[in-house]
Amino acid sequence: MAKEQLRFLHDRIRIAFFCVGLNAFVLASLSAVAFTNSYEPFSYSAGAALDGQGSWYLTGTTSMGTIEAGNLDVSGLAGSGGNRYTWPSGNDSVRVPLDPVTNGAVYFSFALRIDQIGSFTGHDTFTGLTLGTATTYFPKIDAVCNSSNAYQLGIYKNSGTNFGSVASPTFTTNDTVFVVARYTFNTGSSSDDTCDLWLNPSAATFGAGTAPTPTLAAIGAGAADIAGLDRLTWRGTSTSAQKKTVDELRLGSTWASVTPTQSSVSSNPPLTAALGIQLNGRNVLISWPTNLAGLSLTSATQLLAPIWTPVTPVLPQGTNNTVTVPALLPQQVFQLKASYESTYESADNWNFPNDNYWVCGVLKNATAPTRYSDGSLVNGGVGYNVDTNHSTCECGSGWVRFDLHELIPFFDGVKTNWLAFHKGGQGYSSPQLPYGHLLLDDVAILDGALDCSSTKDVPHRGDPGAGLAQVQGQPPEYGAPSWVSSTGQWDSTHRNGRGGSPVDPTRYAVKVVPHGATNELPADWQYKPNVTSSRYNKYADDGPEFGDGTAHYALLTWSWLMKGDGVTTSGGGGMVRALLRDGQEFYRCPVKAINGVAYGYNSNQVVGEVTAIYVKTRASGAGPWLYGWMISAHRAKLPDGSFGPTIDHISSP
Repeated sequence: MAKEQLRFLHDRIRIAFFCVGLNAFVLASLSAVAFTNSYEPFSYSAGAALDGQGSWYLTGTTSMGTIEAGNLDVSGLAGSGGNRYTWPSGNDSVRVPLDPVTNGAVYFSFALRIDQIGSFTGHDTFTGLTLGTATTYFPKIDAVCNSSNAYQLGIYKNSGTNFGSVASPTFTTNDTVFVVARYTFNTGSSSDDTCDLWLNPSAATFGAGTAPTPTLAAIGAGAADIAGLDRLTWRGTSTSAQKKTVDELRLGSTWASVTPTQSSVSSNPPLTAALGIQLNGRNVLISWPTNLAGLSLTSATQLLAPIWTPVTPVLPQGTNNTVTVPALLPQQVFQLKASYESTYESADNWNFPNDNYWVCGVLKNATAPTRYSDGSLVNGGVGYNVDTNHSTCECGSGWVRFDLHELIPFFDGVKTNWLAFHKGGQGYSSPQLPYGHLLLDDVAILDGALDCSSTKDVPHRGDPGAGLAQVQGQPPEYGAPSWVSSTGQWDSTHRNGRGGSPVDPTRYAVKVVPHGATNELPADWQYKPNVTSSRYNKYADDGPEFGDGTAHYALLTWSWLMKGDGVTTSGGGGMVRALLRDGQEFYRCPVKAINGVAYGYNSNQVVGEVTAIYVKTRASGAGPWLYGWMISAHRAKLPDGSFGPTIDHISSP
């Protein structure tokens, strides 16, 4: 799930394989099958071994088990397809690589039938998720065999049985049991991840947005966590039940993705794709069909790498795309994935409504701490004092202006709080301008007041125009409508800050380059020509300009400063949605980057280029997901007209 969307090497086609260096051989050329909704129907020939099919591989030397004709049907679940997999007792296992996942939740489900137990009694660990070649599982599922025809199922975290439990239902051989398991990555400590198990959950819950109460819940706290998960295994041992059969394997990030009903999958048939690898002298030739549109090849030196590098050039040869790379590294991993530079809405259509979302209010206290989008305090934020005695006419004497672009919730462990973002203006005393989110609990009144600049009331909270979409109950990923000044109308078709799916599975982190640092974004670079106040650098590090100047954070904006051509300025561009702390993780969304021209101070001379990308991020696991633009890099223009080295404002976490 690449944190959010786990796939068998990609539900929109992501395929990984390994190759070794110059003098060796192909370790594995995984002719991978890509499954919509992370679905493995075992659509292979009856009698064939599972290892070598799709991306499945053997961990030992002897093939374990075979494909068997027929299905294990689960009432209420989407209809079964393909065949089923069965294996006996033995010392080998088969595994399938998955997209690496290091946070969030991983669900997997399957139909199980234990056909023969024999004389074995005790724990039989037969499946689980793990990382690389590890033989500990997170979670692992055990069949606890009580007799030759009766067993129970349990779930455990890590090795052994100290951190787990056995469910009370007893099953008999030839029962078909629908099993759903979940592993949840938590962030409080190195031993707080948990496991959950459902056995034969009610069909009424299939496809639901929320998981029902587990049969066994919150298992494993106290056992050491794992850094990530990238494999599922069917495991065999010489001391185990004599014959087990499974079918309908699914993996995903939600309950609904692993408990689909027929209506939810009828329009999404499985896809099949092959990625080829061939040694050609001192090079490796990689190929894939040209009819797989919208895909790009990337590489890394390990499967769990945080950043993958594009591999080019791609040359069409007949019905295949081909790439040739030197065989120089001891190991190199390649993946074919859906490109985030795809068919998402162009930035040229976006026009944030600038100052149209604001209301007036009064604070409970003289100070209002500025916060990140998860409610945590900004360093130095306690000193962001608010002067409510300003007498300018935006709100009137004694009132403070709040920019209600949206209200976002966060849960502090006790209750749900609401945050509003504000950006200065009426009622704020420089140089201690607040800039960020405020708790609505810090506000005594939030209502309309006289806008004496136009002699009309500003919008009230809940009225159209005051946090239009969000105040009326839409989630943050809905975004905010554009304001069309020529018609005086809201355009909900082209929404700013809206969610983008799919996101690039690579996880990045914000790297704040502080003001004054050697590689800072120069303070005199402007995004408009012949001006002195259109500075780029405040979007790269805005903290020193507010409060006591000790904070350092970048800015997430609703729409960018300019349109997709990198030159034409965007109406309402640069309006801030949230503060980005150094190291804050994010994912790229399917919107093309904007390479914006940078002008010199009060000049029309081009001095550099600043790149902005559209991302999905949150300040912590307790915060909401927010979408918007941020600076990812800049580079200076050299005297000869070329550009110097790229200075990154992002990194791997």
